This record gives sequence, structure tokens and C-alpha cells, in this order.
Amino acid sequence: MAVASSTSLGRSSPGKPSARRDRLIAQGVLAGPQPSDSELLATLGIDLDAVSSRVNETFSDDAYWRVAQRVAATMRRWPP
Repeated sequence: MAVASSTSLGRSSPGKPSARRDRLIAQGVLAGPQPSDSELLATLGIDLDAVSSRVNETFSDDAYWRVAQRVAATMRRWPP
């Protein structure tokens, strides 16, 4: 029984972009790299780092962390 190598499966070795994958992304068959939340908000003129800093200054690191934990827990239970 022959074992397929990673290159025979269309996968590239680490650090080398795959021309086949790039073509599939260009054709819309595969999703390309997704922008981060910070990049998406920047398109609306929102600086996520500045918002985060301002929240920490206003409410303290502890309050910011507790709210983030509550939101994360809610998202894990979604949908209700």
C-alpha cells in the first residue's frame, strides 16, 4: 500500500506558499486569510488598542477581565 506524501496531496512544506492553494483562493473556492478584529474595526475608524486602553484606564484591569470572562462564557453557551 502506497502512502501519499504531503506534497502529493497538494500541501506545501512549511514556509512555502502553494501555487495551487493561491489559485483556489483567487477563484473563490477557498477562503483567503481573514483580517483580525483590529483590522476590521480600523476600516470603520475604530482603534481597538485605544479603546482597550481607555476601558482599562476607566474601569481597572480587574473589571475589564471579569467582563471579558462573562462575555466568553456567554458565547460558549450560545445559542441559549
